[in-house]
Amino acid sequence: MVWLANDGMGARFSELFERPAIFSRIYEFDKNKLNLLKNIKYIFARNFRIQRLRPDLTPPRVMDLSEAGFDFESLKIKRRIHIKSWSLFYGEDKSFYQFEPVKELQEKIDAVTCGFDKTVGVHIRRSDLLESVEGSPTELFILEMRREIEREPETKFFLSTDDPEEERYLSDLFGDRIIIFNKDTRSRQEVGAIKDAVVDLYCLASTCKIIGSKGSSFTEVAARMAQIPLTIINSKQR
Repeated sequence: MVWLANDGMGARFSELFERPAIFSRIYEFDKNKLNLLKNIKYIFARNFRIQRLRPDLTPPRVMDLSEAGFDFESLKIKRRIHIKSWSLFYGEDKSFYQFEPVKELQEKIDAVTCGFDKTVGVHIRRSDLLESVEGSPTELFILEMRREIEREPETKFFLSTDDPEEERYLSDLFGDRIIIFNKDTRSRQEVGAIKDAVVDLYCLASTCKIIGSKGSSFTEVAARMAQIPLTIINSKQR
């Protein structure tokens, strides 16, 4: 496996997860701290081994193929294939491979989730993802959360969001029903922020169901990790 730490994901694999036995080797690169030798190897891999495949399998192409029902298993006949995607593209019947967080993060996950009982996960994606901002407005999250309380009066919510204002607003509105893992930073370039995101992801996966954001792979992955029900807030379907 090749793992690249960059401006969009500022942590190395070894800072987040234990090495799975299924991986015989893991190559870690930090785009902002590459030494000369690693830089040469990385440029070679990008331009001579992988780059030549990119025009056919860019993220938009993968999405088009997925929507058309393309069988990605058919690509196994190729000697080497590089699929670049920002969305899940394999069938729903495929199990999601479980990574094991490093001890430091697992202890934080356990500390948050040990008291989960009738806890619903809520993931509100904001920041730079316009599809979630416009398609999953906060007022619709609130409506869905109130429905959950009507169904089960003892419901609590684990809230994961990249927007501190959303945290404050929903905490004021729902009081002690809201459970939050406190964060010091939310910059994707910082290792601490990525570690906190892993904690949030696994906490979401430890809830009984998730209310999530339109267009967010974070929402989808959390639900698929634990095979729990997922409700996507989508203003166009109301």
